[in-house]
Amino acid sequence: MFNKYIIKTIKLFLLTLFISFTFSQIVPNNLFQPKLNRIMNDTYENWETLSFFNNYDTYNEQNKNLKISTLRHSLSLQSSNNNFSVLSFNQFVKNSFFGYSYISISNKNVLMIPNHQESENINFKNNSNIFNTISSGFGYKNDWAMLKISKGKENWGAGEHIQLALSNSAEPYNYLTLGSNYGSVRVKYIHGFLESLSDSLNRFITSRGIEWTNKKSLIIGLSETVVYSGIGRSIDFGYFNPISSHTEVELNNRLNVIGDGNSNAVWQFHIDALIKKRYRISLNYLIDEFVFDPDQEIGKEHGLAYSLRISKNIRNNKDEFFTIYGKMVRVGTPTFRHGNGTNNFINKIYPLGWLRGSDSEEFSIGINFSDKTSLLYNLNSGITHSGDENIRFRPLDRYKDYQEGSYPSGNVKKIMFLNTSINWYLNKFLSTMILLNINDNKSSLFLLELKLSIPFYYKLH
Repeated sequence: MFNKYIIKTIKLFLLTLFISFTFSQIVPNNLFQPKLNRIMNDTYENWETLSFFNNYDTYNEQNKNLKISTLRHSLSLQSSNNNFSVLSFNQFVKNSFFGYSYISISNKNVLMIPNHQESENINFKNNSNIFNTISSGFGYKNDWAMLKISKGKENWGAGEHIQLALSNSAEPYNYLTLGSNYGSVRVKYIHGFLESLSDSLNRFITSRGIEWTNKKSLIIGLSETVVYSGIGRSIDFGYFNPISSHTEVELNNRLNVIGDGNSNAVWQFHIDALIKKRYRISLNYLIDEFVFDPDQEIGKEHGLAYSLRISKNIRNNKDEFFTIYGKMVRVGTPTFRHGNGTNNFINKIYPLGWLRGSDSEEFSIGINFSDKTSLLYNLNSGITHSGDENIRFRPLDRYKDYQEGSYPSGNVKKIMFLNTSINWYLNKFLSTMILLNINDNKSSLFLLELKLSIPFYYKLH
């Protein structure tokens, strides 16, 4: 009789696992520990592992030294207005191998996921199915190398919520990741498929980055991101060299489509600095197009973007911490667009990077508080301006021109917002989140999430 109950339990567990890996869907960084890690980056803790290229939602660093085979589950219930969703997170780690997946079941063909913890609104994204694979993957990782095949998105850059070219607010894509850690120097490379449009027009993405860190108070990095496309175009092996650059590959005609009209690259400089264990300064500077000779390129403007965040650690002890911060993001009018619109920095009509898109700016201030064990609180308020040429409005259109003009362009849309969230981790089984977004654009939202976590451990003999 006892064996029958064990067999039934195993069958139920395997069925749950099968469903999770078949219909997986992501809630970006919605777990308590990743949120706590990001907020604690404003203190002097976590700087030994802090990186411009980290993705907290794909691998739990705390599991890498476990001597057991670990499989974790969590079940979330989300409710907002007339929408209801059930989301499940599943992860296993065995030695240096790992895998993860999300599942979502909704009562409507919408996905109730905030694109950004500090956005002025939360847009429900239309999906063709109630079940969608939004994030899943598997790979191998040790102390110095990582290989991963996944569906998801990358979040590259200094600071919290100020990433420019690649961010967690993007729609997911399929890609391969290679990374190496050489102590003070770290490198990362991705190559993936974005989407296929009509007429068999395929779109791809590749990015590579390098950073140096003293693991205490300073990180400096460079990165390059390329979007390329073409009718019937296959993945381009010219971009497979992790240490090559877009300019070198394109000018030497080593792509599978000759010419400079079928790919679009941006370059970024990143810096994160901690001063006297109290002040953190994070800066990202992006170049899309640069005017080197104004006398020859008369009236032409740069295609630039930059983001800056400054935080101050008010209190940090073993029981709690409290920080305040201010941030500014500015993305130029033609930035992230290309002479060929299918090379724009978008995926499924949404920006690949900063949530606001292009031709826009934002200024905001906020506070973070945590007791380091069970409670996270965030309050953020600010103002955003968006122009007519914003890539969110006409995602596949080429840039209008590169001539200097007003910024933001045309009729500027102004939005003032106030966001607050509370995450309460009651115990290892149950947690909850309350999120309230208020703005003057008639798109405010109240979101309630209850999460049930089911840990499972099995020790190998």
